[in-house]
Amino acid sequence: MSHGVLGNSPNAAMNKTVLDKYLALPVPADKIQATYIWIDGTGEGIRAKDRTLTGVVKDVSDLPIWNYDGSSTYQSEMREDNGIIEIEKAIDKLSKQHLRHIQAYDPKQGKDNERRLTGKHETSSIHDFSAGVANRGASIRIPRDCAEQKKGYLEDRRPSSNCDPYSVTEALIRTCVLNE
Repeated sequence: MSHGVLGNSPNAAMNKTVLDKYLALPVPADKIQATYIWIDGTGEGIRAKDRTLTGVVKDVSDLPIWNYDGSSTYQSEMREDNGIIEIEKAIDKLSKQHLRHIQAYDPKQGKDNERRLTGKHETSSIHDFSAGVANRGASIRIPRDCAEQKKGYLEDRRPSSNCDPYSVTEALIRTCVLNE
């Protein structure tokens, strides 16, 4: 086997017998696999999500509404014992600066995120701040295992997929570290 680009792929060493068995699985007649493909504004980044749909889709308008991809942050300075206290402090600070973060989290100061942060489809509302454990519909999500272990990290789910990571980081530092 060549050790070029494909040689580095995780699938390069896949057992072909397993792959053949997977490909031979029966496909229910009333199900289809649909793929949503999103290409970022640079044309270089690509993301995709798959869904199993019932029935054959004859027109694009028959497709269900899919949630829009965004970005997110992980803040990890809270991994010490009882780090949940620091997580709760950070959430309190973030709640008081919601609009500031919405404006910093997309290049159009929130205009791009208006289409994504609807409060539906695993997103929070752009107008309201929320936080919750294992809640993908919250502005700030605390993973379930972090809540159970009382330490870990929080995930800010508000940044847009075309966010400037430096602007996002600056907003987080100013709010959570510098108390601005």
